Parts: sequence; C-alpha cells; structure tokens
Amino acid sequence: MTIRELTDYRDSFLRKREIKRKDSADMVYRLATLISNGTACVLNGDNKPIEFLDMFGDIFEKESKINEENRIKAQMEI
Repeated sequence: MTIRELTDYRDSFLRKREIKRKDSADMVYRLATLISNGTACVLNGDNKPIEFLDMFGDIFEKESKINEENRIKAQMEI
C-alpha cells in the first residue's frame, strides 16, 4: 500500500467513526426524550405519550407515510 492509500483508509475510518458517534448521540437523546415523556405521562395524566413514528419517523419513512394516511382517513370518517 502507498502512503496515499493508507491516508485515505485512515480518513475513511475516522469519518465512519464520527458518523457512528453522531448516530449514538442522536439515539441517546431520543431515548431520553421518550423516557422523560413517559415519566411525565405517569405523573400527570394530561400529557400524551409521544408516538413511536413521531419520534423515529426519519428512520421509518415508509411506515410514517402509511400511518399519516391512515390518520387522515380516520379523521375524515369522524
């Protein structure tokens, strides 16, 4: 391997590691939000729990669209 290839390999590794760290931080934040919302719902019955697809809609885009369509249909029926 050349020095250039080694440098590219190292840079690629560092980019991937940074992406994993950001994903991990995002997941920790989301979980903390869900836990705090769940606790608030238990302590105060007026609070609504956060829907799964509201919190993770960017990960489950297809399911989120289907859920939104179903919600709109249900509102039209009422």
